[in-house]
Amino acid sequence: MESQKKVKIFDKQANRYERLRRRGSPDKKWRKVLLEGVHGNILEIAVGAGANFEFYSQGSTVTGLDFSAAMLEKARQAAKEYQIQADLRQTDLDEWEGECQKYDFVVSTLCLCAFEDPVQVIKAMANSCKSNGRLLFMEHGLSKYALPGIVQKWLDPINYKFNGCHINRDMSAIFHSSGVKVLSMKRKLFGIIYLIQAQP
Repeated sequence: MESQKKVKIFDKQANRYERLRRRGSPDKKWRKVLLEGVHGNILEIAVGAGANFEFYSQGSTVTGLDFSAAMLEKARQAAKEYQIQADLRQTDLDEWEGECQKYDFVVSTLCLCAFEDPVQVIKAMANSCKSNGRLLFMEHGLSKYALPGIVQKWLDPINYKFNGCHINRDMSAIFHSSGVKVLSMKRKLFGIIYLIQAQP
């Protein structure tokens, strides 16, 4: 999918993402578990409407990247509400190479599905993380059960066309190929949701 077409899809979804943040999306409980204790200098890629901001420790500094200007505007509102010091930047994440070992935590929630090369994005995240820091992910991918997996594979082309993301990616294989050190990988919701902690 062309970059500009993908940006337009996510720009159109910005209001819906903000509504989910305000009323509490179904994945809020998993975000809370994943981000418990996250503090210091934080990098969040595909920051969206700022759904994670309420879970960051007070006094943290957040750099948030996204390719959607509309999403970043919603994230600015969220940063004000949660009193988060945030530097929000519009970035083409498919071309992003990371920053040299700068951040205590690098966070990605439900966004690897949207990138053309998720392995390269993970490598860029690892490049941005301090050697003793943490890479934190909440992603959706191919179920570990046969029937949901068949449905995901069938629906994937339709979902990608209208929502701009894949729902049938093998996250275990992707992380294995990325070269990062996976510390834990827990799966929820029939194995569709992955909660992952890793080191560069």
